[in-house]
Amino acid sequence: MTSMTGRGSRRASAWLAALATLAGTALRLPGLLTLPPPAWVDEIWFAVKAREFAQGAPLVAHFGYTPTAGGNTGLIYLTLLANLLGVQSIAAARFPVAIAGIISVPLAYAAVRAAVRDVPRRREIALAAAWITAFLPISLIASRVGMEPGLLPAALLFVVWQIALSWRGSVRAWVHWGAAGLAAGLAQYNGPHARLLLPLIAYLWLDGWLARRASKISNFKFQISNLTALGLAMLIVTLPLLMTFIQHPDYLTGRALSVAEGVSQPDNALRVIGAFNFAGDINARQNLPSAPMLDPILSVGFVAGLVWSVWNARRASARLLLAWLILMIIPSALTAEAPHFGRMIGAAVPAAALAAMGWVAIYHWLAERAENFSNFKFQISNLLAAGVGLMIIASLSWNTFQVFGLWANHPDLAEAFTAKSVRVGQELVRRAVAGEAVYVERRLETPDLLAFEYLFAGTAVRRVDFRECLPVTSPPATYLALTGDKSPISGQRVDLGWQGVYTLGGANAIPADDGLVVATFDPGIAVAIRSRSSAAGKVVIALSLSVSAPVGRDWSHFIHVQPSGVDGQPPLAQADGQPCGAIYPMTQWHNGEAIRINPVEIALPADLRPGSVDVVFGLYDPATGERAALLSADRPLPDNRAILFSFDVP
Repeated sequence: MTSMTGRGSRRASAWLAALATLAGTALRLPGLLTLPPPAWVDEIWFAVKAREFAQGAPLVAHFGYTPTAGGNTGLIYLTLLANLLGVQSIAAARFPVAIAGIISVPLAYAAVRAAVRDVPRRREIALAAAWITAFLPISLIASRVGMEPGLLPAALLFVVWQIALSWRGSVRAWVHWGAAGLAAGLAQYNGPHARLLLPLIAYLWLDGWLARRASKISNFKFQISNLTALGLAMLIVTLPLLMTFIQHPDYLTGRALSVAEGVSQPDNALRVIGAFNFAGDINARQNLPSAPMLDPILSVGFVAGLVWSVWNARRASARLLLAWLILMIIPSALTAEAPHFGRMIGAAVPAAALAAMGWVAIYHWLAERAENFSNFKFQISNLLAAGVGLMIIASLSWNTFQVFGLWANHPDLAEAFTAKSVRVGQELVRRAVAGEAVYVERRLETPDLLAFEYLFAGTAVRRVDFRECLPVTSPPATYLALTGDKSPISGQRVDLGWQGVYTLGGANAIPADDGLVVATFDPGIAVAIRSRSSAAGKVVIALSLSVSAPVGRDWSHFIHVQPSGVDGQPPLAQADGQPCGAIYPMTQWHNGEAIRINPVEIALPADLRPGSVDVVFGLYDPATGERAALLSADRPLPDNRAILFSFDVP
């Protein structure tokens, strides 16, 4: 590792930075849709929202934080862009995040090189920081997960790079500040953690202003122009977001307050500090559980870099790396689940830069000591270079194995990414595509599983509320009851990794236990009585409706209780509704299905006089009141009604 000077060394540095970028690409793109296993609910949410926008949903600047939705639109639009470019996947959000992770490698080289301008061998430090960034597990894992933290490093690095370039005193410094403002403003659409850019920018401006003042350089006009360019750029791109926050102030602080509730900040601070070298995040979604951010080799460099920076705090670069690191760990220290690597992702590059700074300093300190051994200078220098090279290879190799060996095969990984629902959903879609009837439970009063909402849209998978009805068809069908063993379904269990999956089917369109057909309505809706009872002041009836032709309307059914032989008067009691509920309306029914309507209970009036009572059935359009035509019935009535049965009231 020799000092790099001159045009040749600059060209070599550029090639090595490009090689680091290629390595970062090779670690991020291959197998992106399968490692980690798809997909965490946030990733699916981005895919669902991107599809909604593609289908014409109104574009928004921000979503309010609710139990079922996050508030960040930036990654939604990037996912939509990935869709438009041909990436149609439940984990499509991973592609823009992976691209941002790849871009962060050359940006690490450019930003660190510009930031440590007052340090010798800055190209070596910047190159080492770029290579560490390419392989560092926290950065690599974040780049393979379709969530907002993976976008932050690229934005941070671009801002630092542009502001550091302005320190050269160029008359066009305001251009760099304007570019930084655009990047910082766009990043605000990526979530609350992007607000960390603002105190970092404030520090960079203040430190630059103080440095120029100490040098007795006239800088008031210079700094005002920089701030103006930054502020205008940020205002232009964040205006829709600011207007949303004015209308909904809770959107601005809701997430931060929710994750900070009940936090022990002193304990968190210790955990965050120890996360670099001793014990890291235990969540498999963000880290190999409990592994520190830095391996032992990088830890040595990191500690050396910290010591060097504190000792040389008079240097702007040393102050910047320390301030950058401290600002980026504050969110994890102040919120729950520390050390939360998703909230510490901004500290990855300054940690890499400090490790690079430390090891470059260690190497050159040892190389200078070797000068004292003139007789063995050549041999010692070669041994020293070989040793440092082997340590670099060992560190990068270990980090690669840690991600693709240990993390990829960790037993908690699939559960951490809620992969079961995706895997089961994909299998059910495959069965539906193959022609099998597939029914999956859905309840309107509870949010749908996001994996199912995404995977089943536009497919032949049928959603049913099994509390309302149970469709039966031939050949046998597959049913998924989200209520598991408490489901009304009984049949042969199927092992898909979900306790409520069954195979069930009848030999005929109307199974034998569904009774005899008592009425038929246009266009071929047959009504059969499965069971009935009339006692204890109520009527309980279970029907089965089958279809032999496509149903063109979402008919509702009515069941009226009325005195026998008396027609044209209001019913004594009644029940109305869609036969299979709103989730599975009749227009979605398939030929050959027998829809077993779950028992309907109708309370009889307490003052009902003794005598014979009829139970009458019909179908009607709730939008127009028009009734379906009665084609045949054992006991027909006028106005397209049929008597199902009669009973005596004692």
